[in-house]
Amino acid sequence: YGGRDYTENQFNRATQARRQPGSAFKPFVYAAALEAGISPYDVRIDQPVTIDDWSPKNFSRVYMGPVTISEALRDSLNTVAAGLAQEVSVESVISLSRKFGISTEFQPFPSIALGSQEVTLWDLTRAYGPFMTGGRRVDPYLIEKIETTRGDVLYERAEYDPARVYDRELAETMTAMMTQVIRSGTGTAAEINGWQIAGKTGTSQSSPDAWLVGYSSEQLGGIWTGNDDDTPMDGVTGGGLPARLWSDMMSIAHDGRSPSLLRGADQLVELTEEQQARVGYYRDLGMAFAGLAGTGNP
Repeated sequence: YGGRDYTENQFNRATQARRQPGSAFKPFVYAAALEAGISPYDVRIDQPVTIDDWSPKNFSRVYMGPVTISEALRDSLNTVAAGLAQEVSVESVISLSRKFGISTEFQPFPSIALGSQEVTLWDLTRAYGPFMTGGRRVDPYLIEKIETTRGDVLYERAEYDPARVYDRELAETMTAMMTQVIRSGTGTAAEINGWQIAGKTGTSQSSPDAWLVGYSSEQLGGIWTGNDDDTPMDGVTGGGLPARLWSDMMSIAHDGRSPSLLRGADQLVELTEEQQARVGYYRDLGMAFAGLAGTGNP
């Protein structure tokens, strides 16, 4: 949806507006990490980090210590995403995002891991497509066919096989990780009754932009909210208004359809609340011992 009123303003915010995606860009960091052989169960340390002269901080300003890769994406931990981009190389993250469909000429700055460079909603949404399709790129279009009043076909979109840009099993693993974002992470407000949903929230620094991009087994969609003059919104984050709008929009898009399985959604082992509490206890214990030892590392 390009704007409120075309007669008032012809600027298309879906295809023309370039805005910072924030954490909605992180799936491409994690996808590059999986491609490099990193597992969603591998552990990294969520702690203060400095890369060159840049010191990324979590939105909550709280650090969780040892976390799995899957947990780090679910809870949108900035320090882990920044570290992963360095681990697999920023260049590989950029290369993967371009293969998936993002046309922005990115610069290889460390902060790209947190979505500091601008994209369009059109590009960002299509780039989530390979996660949904099992690794095949999505090439969106607006016109299927043009006919005259006599039925003569002036134009018809050619059928073709979409390019494979990502491994099927890795795409399903990414779906499993992003399903956790919607089930119990930052995107719970985007749930749709009866459907398995995967996606990711995003909020740029100081909140001039907030996003939710996600998909079911049948539909892919994205929401951006913000002001044309780039001024910050009042307390809007990706997990709030955009997630609720996304749920409303996609509920309409799914109307009349029967829920179907989202491949990979249930792939990861889920902990019970009791198990999560136990893990949290031992994490806190490990961090306390590390603090006493003066190492900062469990």
